[in-house]
Amino acid sequence: MRISLLVAVWTVAVATVVGFAIRYEQTAGNTASDCTAWPTETVLHRDANHPTLVVFCHPRCPCTAASIAELSRLTTNCRDDLTTHVLFIQPTGVDTKWGQTRIRALAEAIAGIHVVNDRAGHTATRFGATTSGEAFLFSQEGQCIFHGGLTISRGHEGISRGRAAIEQWVDHQTCDTPNTPVFGCALFAAPNPQAICRAK
Repeated sequence: MRISLLVAVWTVAVATVVGFAIRYEQTAGNTASDCTAWPTETVLHRDANHPTLVVFCHPRCPCTAASIAELSRLTTNCRDDLTTHVLFIQPTGVDTKWGQTRIRALAEAIAGIHVVNDRAGHTATRFGATTSGEAFLFSQEGQCIFHGGLTISRGHEGISRGRAAIEQWVDHQTCDTPNTPVFGCALFAAPNPQAICRAK
């Protein structure tokens, strides 16, 4: 009887933990940006000849490794038809070494993209980005075509609606899915930026 009770308690505990994990993986971050056109007063360059993709990342968000992997596949598929900027948040009060993580190294290994620091999140604020992995695709004319994430859930790779939407626009100048959830940690962690995640 006692063994049966222990087995039942163990089974419930495991099921609870698994349930929490699944819910966490499927829980999107906050994406309340109302960006509809290329913002003014930004240091980024918008390509007038190709679509421009802007992705905001937190260097210590482990969920973002999957976003970077999908970005690598995306830029490979789109070859020279897409200009891509990846901005890594650098909070006030930390030095550049704080952001030199494995996540950033993965991004820097992708050929042809521009990886820069976003000091104090000024550019993210201009675009209205709030979640790591949040992407914005702009047409050659500066219209925001797509806003969302590149992964199917937190930390999971695989063809997503976001990646497919961007590839569709680059290939055919049409986009059936203008918005998707973003699965990542908050770009702006308060009060301690060290506490958001512990990226390896």
